[in-house]
Amino acid sequence: LEQRWRAANATNATGGGVVPNGPAGSMHFLGGTPESEAAQAADLEQAFEQGRVEEAFGRAIALQPEAKYEDFVWRLCTLIRGPVDQWLAGDGHRVPLGMHVKMHLMLTLARQLASSSVADGRRSARVDWINELWLAFEVDDPTVKATAGNSCSQLIELLDSVDTSAGEDIGDQV
Repeated sequence: LEQRWRAANATNATGGGVVPNGPAGSMHFLGGTPESEAAQAADLEQAFEQGRVEEAFGRAIALQPEAKYEDFVWRLCTLIRGPVDQWLAGDGHRVPLGMHVKMHLMLTLARQLASSSVADGRRSARVDWINELWLAFEVDDPTVKATAGNSCSQLIELLDSVDTSAGEDIGDQV
């Protein structure tokens, strides 16, 4: 899926910035400047604040691989107030993120950890997020059942590749 997304973006590239694509208000990242990424991040935060949480996270996950200046995903994670596990459990009527988005969020955070692109002091928080997402993840959910095995294998590979020797002591967490 990620390879197809990147290929589609490469095919549609227009030389930078963001271009509309898909439902009203959605944008896809095509390379950018600090200003264009900051505007995109603000758009994602606005969607989150308007209650379109799953949409905002889904778009952030899709934008993250090409980001140079912004951490779209982590900016949304920091908008959560209170314990992450309670937020993930929802309000009793609905949960903020579906299983598909939870898995892709875990993979995105694990990729960041594996790439060493996360500054010391922030790695532990990402590991905590992955842990909470995992505890809220249901492998047998019909929306992810067909791909859960492959996704879990990817997650294990990524977490196994995280350098736990330098900086923060996250070895026990991972």
